[in-house]
Parts: sequence; structure tokens; C-alpha cells
Amino acid sequence: MSYKCQYVVVLYDLIPYEDPNTYLEKESDRRNYEKAIQQLLKSDLILSISNYTSNTFTKNFREKSIAPIITIGAATKKENFLRLYQMNVRCDLLSKFKIDKDYLLTISGQDKRKNLKTLLMAYSNLTEKERAKIQLVSCMQYGKFSR
Repeated sequence: MSYKCQYVVVLYDLIPYEDPNTYLEKESDRRNYEKAIQQLLKSDLILSISNYTSNTFTKNFREKSIAPIITIGAATKKENFLRLYQMNVRCDLLSKFKIDKDYLLTISGQDKRKNLKTLLMAYSNLTEKERAKIQLVSCMQYGKFSR
């Protein structure tokens, strides 16, 4: 495939479009998001990070955009990720954050769509013996969408 592109967009998601009452509460946010959508629709090529996002775009905007949309993905294999850090660096990170046994890592954040509440409830329902074997580790930023 060959594309003559001048304006390429990486599309991460359309979450505010799908749930404007949560993510676009202010009128100014809605206007700014609408401007961003209009820019998206003017693009020559759209690179989407997931099939879900590609399908959402196609369902809602296909008749308004002639740009091809290609799913590029954003995931990586565990082996590739682990190669980024030498073993001593990984051990230093684990030690720094007092992670000293098997762990369950969530990077979901506190956005309600990520269902952190269910994870916390499930972890709390483990027996004390089970919880003693596995640490729950969370990487997130506390912010506006922490509901």
C-alpha cells in the first residue's frame, strides 16, 4: 500500500465522544473536543491503536471522513518489554517500591471504565494466605477522572 499523506493522525481513543457527560462536562471542553474531531476528519491517514478504536471511528465518522484508517496496535510482548531493562535495573525498581514477592500489576488508573473497584474487591476476597503470596501493585496518577 502506498499513501500520499500530508496530515497523519494517531487515534488513541474516542472515549470522550462515547461518554461526553463524564469527560466533557464543561461547554468549553465540548467545543475543544469538537475542534479536535474536525481536525481528525480532515486528516489524510488515521493510525488507530486498537481495533476497538478503529471500529468506533468507522461506526461514528466513516461518512464524514475519506481518510483510510489503519490499526497499528500499541501492545508489546512481555519478552520485548523485559529486554528493555537489565536484570539489575529491574531488581532495583522492585526493591525501591518494596515489591518482594509475586505481584499483580494494574496500570488501569482510577477511571471508572477500567474497573479498579472490582479488582480491589476481588483481591480483598482472597484468603489471607493467598494475599500473603501476591502483592497488588498499582501504577496510576490520581486526577480528574478518579471517580
